[in-house]
Amino acid sequence: QRQTPEAGIRTVFWGSRGREREQQYRKMLEGEEQRLKLSPSPSPHSTASQGRQFLHGKKRKMKEARKRGHSAGFQTVQHASFSGNVSIEEIDTDGKFVRLKNNSDEDQLLHGWVLRRRLGSVSDVTYQFPALFTLQAGQVVTIWGAAAGVSPGPNDLVWKSQKSWGTEGNIGVTLITDDGEELAERKIMYVPRGEESGEQDDDEYEEVTGSEMEFPSQTKRRRKKKCCLVS
Repeated sequence: QRQTPEAGIRTVFWGSRGREREQQYRKMLEGEEQRLKLSPSPSPHSTASQGRQFLHGKKRKMKEARKRGHSAGFQTVQHASFSGNVSIEEIDTDGKFVRLKNNSDEDQLLHGWVLRRRLGSVSDVTYQFPALFTLQAGQVVTIWGAAAGVSPGPNDLVWKSQKSWGTEGNIGVTLITDDGEELAERKIMYVPRGEESGEQDDDEYEEVTGSEMEFPSQTKRRRKKKCCLVS
């Protein structure tokens, strides 16, 4: 007995699997939309993808807004001090590196010396210089965090056990000799604008050198220069 075309279509439509029925229904719907000149209906997969993209973009914009609010409401205040030959010249605000400089005309052996990092309420961590490492006269050395992704040169070291020097909150780095003597220190602090004093509208940089280095028993400071820093 021959089967009519209409009966064959009904058999395919109702007897096939659910996925095939859905595909055939969508084709019929798209044909009707084309006839009526309507925009195609998005598939469930594309709708979900668009939703994820929207949420991701919204999260990124909120993060950028918080960052702008932080930089607008706070100023960066740096305090640096050292006694001896070596100073901590820079702490990268993105946490990528710390840079030291030998300010003398003599090479300085840093064997056994460490850099101690203090970051908010996080436990202190220390970086120890390689054995027999010498910072030559007038030269600088940059100690990179492991996540910085740099190829170290002659004046570079990598802190392999620490991804970053830290970016969240106030940070302080202290240079300590093998005898436990603290010779240099640099701090980065974020304070509300205008809180330090009425005259400090710009970011402040303060440096103390030589015998005027800060110690717990006595504090002496001498303003040497001010400069604007990018928060």
